Amino acid sequence: MITIYYAACAIALFAALQAVPLSSANRQRHVYRAYLFLCGFTGLFLGSTAALLGAPTLQDFAQHSRWQSVGAFGFMAAFVWLMANYAHIQFRPKALAALIVFTLVTVGLALYSLSLPFGLFVENVELLGHTEILGSHIVQIHYDYRPSSAIYQVLGFASVVWGSWCCRLLWQQNNRFAAALLSSYLVILALSYGVQLLFNFGHIQADIPGGISFLWLFVVISLCFGHDTRLLIQELNRQRDELHEEVDRRRQAEEAVRAQAFTDPLTGLGNELELRAQLKECLLASPRGLSLMLIQVERLREIRQTLSEHHCDAILIEVADRLQTDMPNSELIARLNDDTFAVLSRFAQGYALNRETGQGGWMEGDALSAPFTAGQQTLEIAFSAGVIDLTIEDSAQSALYKADLALDEAIVMGSGSICFYSETLARQHAEQQMLETDLKNATQFDELSICFQPLVDGDREPAGAEALLRWQHPDLGPVSPAVFIPLAERSGLASTLGDWVLHRVCQLMKQWRQQGQLPVGRIAVNVSPWQLQDENYAAHVLNTLQHYQLDGSWLTLELTESTLIENFSHTRSHLETLRRHGIQIALDDFGTGFSSLAYLSHLPLDAIKIDKSFIADAHTERGLQLLTSMVNIGKALNVDVIVEGIETDEQLSLLSTMGCARYQGFLFSPPLSESDFPQWHKISAAYIQ
Repeated sequence: MITIYYAACAIALFAALQAVPLSSANRQRHVYRAYLFLCGFTGLFLGSTAALLGAPTLQDFAQHSRWQSVGAFGFMAAFVWLMANYAHIQFRPKALAALIVFTLVTVGLALYSLSLPFGLFVENVELLGHTEILGSHIVQIHYDYRPSSAIYQVLGFASVVWGSWCCRLLWQQNNRFAAALLSSYLVILALSYGVQLLFNFGHIQADIPGGISFLWLFVVISLCFGHDTRLLIQELNRQRDELHEEVDRRRQAEEAVRAQAFTDPLTGLGNELELRAQLKECLLASPRGLSLMLIQVERLREIRQTLSEHHCDAILIEVADRLQTDMPNSELIARLNDDTFAVLSRFAQGYALNRETGQGGWMEGDALSAPFTAGQQTLEIAFSAGVIDLTIEDSAQSALYKADLALDEAIVMGSGSICFYSETLARQHAEQQMLETDLKNATQFDELSICFQPLVDGDREPAGAEALLRWQHPDLGPVSPAVFIPLAERSGLASTLGDWVLHRVCQLMKQWRQQGQLPVGRIAVNVSPWQLQDENYAAHVLNTLQHYQLDGSWLTLELTESTLIENFSHTRSHLETLRRHGIQIALDDFGTGFSSLAYLSHLPLDAIKIDKSFIADAHTERGLQLLTSMVNIGKALNVDVIVEGIETDEQLSLLSTMGCARYQGFLFSPPLSESDFPQWHKISAAYIQ
């Protein structure tokens, strides 16, 4: 018997040792802490009981009896805390207050029991000897139970009631497995307390051996904890599966985001980020024989304005497909922006390039040379390109910079050109940058001036003039407009120069009027596309005229077709406002743009100027028919027809028979300086007084 108690004590202490790490490293650590104390006090009770049964002396019996009562009261307190923590109510205010009160009562009773000779449970103990039961020498004693020991059973029943309430909460929390097992233990515990109470007061003669209920408690708690652990493992597995699914979803999302970040959404080709990444890899591996080609779709903006967005997108998709057809062995084909594609390749495909001259062209029969279809229309689209051979010294940034520089040069060279990057080109670009800086300062250092290209009527009488900008560089001398005008457009100085020309012409007109030298006809001033993008452009022109006390009857604004196409409704509003104040609008370089006749018919125009290239071809049958058609178009639009580049009397006679309104060219006069123009007028015609 004593061995059984010691074995049960060992089980309780072993369970306590297992609860030690769980009480500090588990999310249910409060439950395991209560279980730790419960196992400790159970071990104390069982060990004291075993020692008590084998006590050799009455003094030993008394000592073990006192500690047995401490273990019993300690178990009771730990049990109510265990049930409260298991049901997760230990921090409810009322429950916490009840737990504290119950604990204080049990602690007080345990201390009181220690002060009694034989503890709270027995008194008048008499040692009668020992007897052997189940191989153990057990002490035989005679004792009386203290009436006050009934408080232990009362508290026991209170703990049973408390446990029942906790089991009810566990059942409501769907932890029915634990609720059922703990309820079974509560039944055994209630029977144990009841039988013990009846035995103590002599109502029955048989007693349930103390500690038997503890064995079932260990089984119940082990099963409950095992069940909780299994549920926890299932929950962790579920969370692990969800985590894996979330990781997969995020990985797929990251891959999708990366694909979007590195892919052009319209064509499905790589974008600039993808090109830069591929360039870095290729340059790190082996750039030998690798070339980068930037290809620009010419006049794409005009195509988009003339056709629909849908047709323009379809053309870009077709360009991407043709590039992949023409260059199947490329490392990468990418679309960098709206109208620019890039090809990274180790083989020249679809084009011919002379690296010594730095120029090349597209091969006949390549896919890009074929016409494109947009709805019911067939379009001939040209492509400019810049090519660079990559070296080990290049980076992705420098390679793109050089290729972009070559592309800019190709655009300057003319439609359909291919330019190869060289150090000579780089030096020329550096010189252009210096020239650009000088151009920014030209207005401040009085380096700009105006010359006038006279216009005449059919009788060769003065009919106005076109104001042309000239630049006298302090070191380089006269700089051709063919050089500095494109430079101004690329550098964003076109609007500044355009404003300067308007102010200077107005200043001269005011001066000539004051001197009585006001020329006959209107002065035409060229307008850049960037000026018309200003929302206040029309107001700015009118304010300038008002500042110089001039009206619009002497001014003509000349615009190119590309200027008009930019933001059509916005531009048209500007032009209508200006025309209401007497300013005329002329379309310069007619026939060299991309606009349809239906489009031009809706513009507020007063005149069209036929480019001199059409006059030069007038000696051919095809050229003559084309020139005649253009003059007839002007008449159909009900606008004056002005022809540029007249150099011979034969050309003038031909155009006169066609009914042109005014003429301009070296036959009448070259461009004249600000001082020479009034003198030419004085000689050619009478001044307006």
